[in-house]
Amino acid sequence: TRLAGELSQWLGAPPVSRVVFERARLAMAFDANQVGLENLDENVDDESAKSNDVKIAFSRLKPLLLLRPMPIEAWDDWSAFESVADTVAGSAETLKSSEDLLPVSNLLPDILLRKALKQNGESDDSRRLAAELLGRVFPSARVISQRADSFERAVVDGRLGDARALALATLSGINARNAMALGGCDATTGSDDDDKSKDRLRAVLLLMATLPLNDETSATASAKRLETTKTKMGGLETVARIIGAELLGGKNATGSTPRKRLGADGGGGGGGERVSVTLNGLVSGIVGDPNAPRWVYAARTSLRDA
Repeated sequence: TRLAGELSQWLGAPPVSRVVFERARLAMAFDANQVGLENLDENVDDESAKSNDVKIAFSRLKPLLLLRPMPIEAWDDWSAFESVADTVAGSAETLKSSEDLLPVSNLLPDILLRKALKQNGESDDSRRLAAELLGRVFPSARVISQRADSFERAVVDGRLGDARALALATLSGINARNAMALGGCDATTGSDDDDKSKDRLRAVLLLMATLPLNDETSATASAKRLETTKTKMGGLETVARIIGAELLGGKNATGSTPRKRLGADGGGGGGGERVSVTLNGLVSGIVGDPNAPRWVYAARTSLRDA
């Protein structure tokens, strides 16, 4: 990791950066195809199995650690490069662990999303790092829509650990790109699609931040209450950071040139009024404004009780 960080100024510039991303992508795709196949030997003793588990966990961390020091410009370059390569190939690469499984996309954003979700058997360290890196992926309409889909399913299905991982990805994106992390900087899609993706993210984060708490006192209920409280706090923090990023981004932040990163101070370059669509929507929902955005409707009752 230290070596990768020291060499990042060379590794992080194309065409070398593209080689790094491709090697990491292939390594993670291979690991994903091996899940559940590592310890099938019944003759392995417990100590050997534990040692093997450590080696497997570290091998899955290595490609993530290689990508961690890559600058945001390298992520954007890889997104453009991968998009072109995928178009030339005709469709995304796929992998199958058996003939009974549906094809799975091997594009980097999809791999990182799968690794961030608990149901795929990754370690907590791998999941956290994958979520952090997922936030650095260029926020195309496809990426944001896919993240919103996964977010909605995680909250509705009660997979609160996955919901927190996706909130972490959103926070990571805000740290890297300010308000542009929510999308709106993809030249290949219309503003209506971008706005819908943003609103879906806002809606699911609001639902996450207003999850009801269980008042039961049993040990199981207490553990569930703690899990829900952590999830609510994660949702609240993410909503607050989005509002801050929007205010710093300025009125014209969403109209920035595609693939142009906002400055460290969050300036949108327009010099206009500082506004936050998220904050305005929350306030209108709290006061019961009939013209409140649609994304606040589902959580309006929870907001009044919060």
